[in-house]
Order: sequence, then C-alpha cells, then structure tokens
Amino acid sequence: MPRVGLTKVSLSIGSNVGNRIFFIKLALKYLEKILRINKISCIYESMSLKKDNQGYYYNIVIEVETCYTPEELLKYIKDIESLVGRKKRGRWEEREIDIDIIDYNNKIYKSDYLTIPHYDMHNRSFVLYPLLEINPSYIHPIFKKSVDEMLNDLTNKLNIKKIGGI
Repeated sequence: MPRVGLTKVSLSIGSNVGNRIFFIKLALKYLEKILRINKISCIYESMSLKKDNQGYYYNIVIEVETCYTPEELLKYIKDIESLVGRKKRGRWEEREIDIDIIDYNNKIYKSDYLTIPHYDMHNRSFVLYPLLEINPSYIHPIFKKSVDEMLNDLTNKLNIKKIGGI
C-alpha cells in the first residue's frame, strides 16, 4: 500500500500490569513523536476480556492523524509497545501496554497481520465507551452501526467504569 496523506485513525491503548497510568502515558509520549494526537478519552477501568484472574485494565482511545499506511503504523506500534516495556506472554495474557488500531479513516483493510476496523471492537466495552467519548458520531464501516448501537448490543460490559482524565 503506498504512502497516504494525513489520515484520521483511532487507537485503543490499554494496560493491566504494574503502574498502568505510567505505561499509558509513556505510550502516548512515544506516539506523539510519530503521530498528531487530536483527542484523548478519559481512562476506563474494566475486567480482562478473557481471563478472570488478571488485574483490571485501564483503557483509553485516542484519535490521531498519520501519514503512515496501516502496515507501517502497525510496525511503529509494535516498536512502541517494546519501548514501553511489553513483555512477550501468551495470547490473552496480562500486558504492560497494548495498542490496537481500531479504525483507519473508516476504511476496511485486511492483510495477514492486520484487520481494520479491529475485528472485535464491537464486543469490547473498553473500546466502545472511550470511542463514544471522542467520536460519538462514529459508524462502523462493516456493520453500519453507531457506537451507541454497538454498546446496546453488548451482553457483558466487563464492569466498566470511567476513572477520569489522563
């Protein structure tokens, strides 16, 4: 995919290990070196999606602008996760930092390594509540549903609660 002009992207950032706020702030510091951050949601605390024995996650969603393609952006995100201190663990295990591309200019994109919009965003309260805060008019490009509609469809909101600003 060739380079594109500035594109609006939504990223989800979460942590459930150690000083969660520190890890999120450090990720933001690194991200702002490569992206233009336009909006940052409040922090939302929730249970782990798949593992009841893990600590609660802190999550935010940010709106950024980038000149990177989805694949380039994913590479930089993985580099930033390493810089912040993410340790390699199994799937669904706890994380110092986790950064996901939620939406890329309302486009649909799929490769071997990346699916946009995020393949499971519509089932994640910790993505939808902060997304609603920063982009209440967002419409999922595949399901054609608003954030409110996706929230109404959720069966498990993972005990989510708003903590406050970052």
